[in-house]
Formats: sequence, structure tokens, C-alpha cells
Amino acid sequence: MGLSVLIVDECKYVRDMMKSYFETADVGVTELYIADTNTAALTILAENKVDLVFYDFDSRELNDFSFLYHLFNNGKNENYMLIPVVSIWIESRIHLLRNIGLENFLKKPFSISNLKNILSDFVPT
Repeated sequence: MGLSVLIVDECKYVRDMMKSYFETADVGVTELYIADTNTAALTILAENKVDLVFYDFDSRELNDFSFLYHLFNNGKNENYMLIPVVSIWIESRIHLLRNIGLENFLKKPFSISNLKNILSDFVPT
């Protein structure tokens, strides 16, 4: 059974870098969804089964906890893993995210090796 991944980021470079990695690396990704806003991501999540979501925590719309509020209050109990992609690292926000169960983060700028480290928790090697 393959992994379905959603990449959400306002920055085209970030989306393209992650997309390129997932399309070329042998990490078991069978479905790859791309969104440039968190609002677009909500639509994709409503219409598709997704296992792993990398989302833009510092997006201009539905930023930080607003996106999480929409996810947690949509009436569904989804089983996807959320990975915030964080531009502005503030310990108090990270602490709050950890308190609601999010343990993995990608801090911008990040490298492919950072992405691989995150994936090692989800993809058997």
C-alpha cells in the first residue's frame, strides 16, 4: 500500500523541490497532491484520502492555528499526519503544536536531507 502525500506551500520553489523529491525518490509515494494555499488544501483533503500533509504554517491565509482549527472542526476524524512547514520559528508556537500532538516540523529553509529525516518516521527503510 502506497503513501499519499499533500504538499501545501505558498512558495513555488518549496512546492517544486518537494514535488521533485517525491517523484524521483523511492519512498513509496503513490499519490501526490499539490496546493499553493491552505484553503486549497482543505478542498483536496475533503475529496481525497491523504496520509501525510506538509502544510505552510506561516501562510498568508488560514495561517498558523487557523488551518488546524478548520481541520479539527470539519466533522471528520481523518488519520493523516500533519507536518507544519515553519518559516518563523517561535518556541511558544512550537510548544503549542507539540501540546496538540504534532511532533515533526520542517523549518525553512530546509534541505532534502531534512525532508528525508522527517520521512524516516513514516516510511520504512
